Amino acid sequence: MIANNSLYNTPPTGGRLQSIYELNLKRSGLIYGIIDNSNGFYHCAVDKRYRSIMNVCFRIGGASGNDELEEKFLKGAIERNMISLKGHRSVGEIRASLYNAITLEETQVLATWMNEFEKQYNTN
Repeated sequence: MIANNSLYNTPPTGGRLQSIYELNLKRSGLIYGIIDNSNGFYHCAVDKRYRSIMNVCFRIGGASGNDELEEKFLKGAIERNMISLKGHRSVGEIRASLYNAITLEETQVLATWMNEFEKQYNTN
């Protein structure tokens, strides 16, 4: 790759696929756990059987979302150096992309912010 000044799409993983998969489950499980235990404050519309372990999508403030809360959440995320959490422009939502380059520690930063935000704004 270096000699060709190139990056190949699939570099060799040397059998670490299972450990990478387990780390992906741990990262996504951390965020889905917060969503699932928020009594509806955070809402994921995707059936648990089909949830992505790479892109965790959710609304804040209920199934339809609350635009004001979501904007506050995104602003706070940016203040904590988390970018690109805003979902698709026509669908809305928050989308946390947990690709392989994202560490468990970085995922924990998001989890901490989600917990802090819920404590501050969940009135249920």
